[in-house]
Amino acid sequence: MKIAFLFIVCLIVFVRPVWGIPILIIVTSTLFQLSHYMVIPLPVGYLEATESIIVVLCLRLFFDRKLQRNSNLMLQTCTNTLEQEMMVKRVLLSAIIPYVVWQSITIFIGVVSSEGTEHVRYGIRYFLNSITPWLLIWAIWQLRYYKDKILYYIALITIVTAIVHIVIQATDYRAIMPLAYWGNPSAEYLHQYENRLSKLIYDVYMRVLPQGTILILFFSVYYFSKYIIGIYRQKLFIILSIICFMALAITLTRSLLFSVLWGFLIAVILAAYYRLYDFTRIFRVFNILMLLFFVIGIYSATINPSFLNLWQERVDTLITGVDAKVFSPENPSRGLDNLASIDAIKDSPFFGTGSSRYHQQYSYRLGPPTDIHPLLQIGLVGGIPAILLFLRLLYLIIRKIGLPALGDSERIVRILPFTAILIMTALIVNTIGAGGTTSGNGLIAMTLIIGMLAVYYPFDATETKVHEE
Repeated sequence: MKIAFLFIVCLIVFVRPVWGIPILIIVTSTLFQLSHYMVIPLPVGYLEATESIIVVLCLRLFFDRKLQRNSNLMLQTCTNTLEQEMMVKRVLLSAIIPYVVWQSITIFIGVVSSEGTEHVRYGIRYFLNSITPWLLIWAIWQLRYYKDKILYYIALITIVTAIVHIVIQATDYRAIMPLAYWGNPSAEYLHQYENRLSKLIYDVYMRVLPQGTILILFFSVYYFSKYIIGIYRQKLFIILSIICFMALAITLTRSLLFSVLWGFLIAVILAAYYRLYDFTRIFRVFNILMLLFFVIGIYSATINPSFLNLWQERVDTLITGVDAKVFSPENPSRGLDNLASIDAIKDSPFFGTGSSRYHQQYSYRLGPPTDIHPLLQIGLVGGIPAILLFLRLLYLIIRKIGLPALGDSERIVRILPFTAILIMTALIVNTIGAGGTTSGNGLIAMTLIIGMLAVYYPFDATETKVHEE
């Protein structure tokens, strides 16, 4: 059944490549863990929908270049635009290729030199989860004449996911929570899954995260940036941003709330730097935030009286408790996992271990690692050079593509929301340990943003505008 389900999905992607990326988002970054119904066991590890869809999409685009040349969508490309496209491609290649090649080499070395199948399995899985998604940038580039349609579908899927998530949480519909958020876990996480099920009975409030959490975070900042720079449909953009913000706030996750607030601030700073700042809109934002806090207060007073109290407890434990000590043995999960990862990197600082998990000999606790810092996870695989190459990757893309000259107003309006998201990702999401965007669904979300930044950058004022809705 799983093979048939995966085959049907891949067949649709092959026949309709433009649907490939939206289908990938539906399967991996929404709710109800649809990807769990397409996992195929292999002699070593397993095959997931993520890498299957990406590989099928890229093969289809590689063997059918005519898809890019749709006469209804393709513009008469001028010389200036071609030069801009070449510049973007050079930056992307120089930024991404060294990181991907280095990580691939270290994974291969780790797999070859490993003495146990468990380490081999984790190495292969990391390659599929953390290297394969980078192909999405190339796929988006090949589909660049459909960029508006693809972005619209991704945004629509994310907004629907956020709304359904808010409804489930606001109504406290616990009967559907296991299916919507946890799916069918693997054997090593079965104990954690059973603990979650037991909490459904006695916990006052259930903290759950949808698969598409990172995309919800990104689009909250995206629509807020659209509102700040003052282009059309401002009321719609701020409403969509608030929906995504509420979907994050209702999870009681401090790192997500911290990230989205910093994302808003980064968007305001960029708008001020590029002289797109409007004080009237900022005052409106403050009024909207006051209204938002009022709605949260009503929700806490009538539907869920424990909501604000739980937020207060979360903030108190961060300030006075051990939650903030992410590199201390006082933190029984994240702190111990990070300390074990640092010890493993110290022993293999140049090539790493080739796996995203440290060996059991470094572990400070009985269970498997569950919360390793994103940058340390990169370091476990490829050592310190991998961490530096990843930081270099984000810096080059933001600096060379995401920050155009001051006078380039048309381009700034097109790409500023993507730049704000990437800066937030580099400075906040991947540093405070909020799940990160170095692998899995987080990396898929980040590569989508990088791809959209790349295809929206080339622009010439003399071009005829086609289907820019």
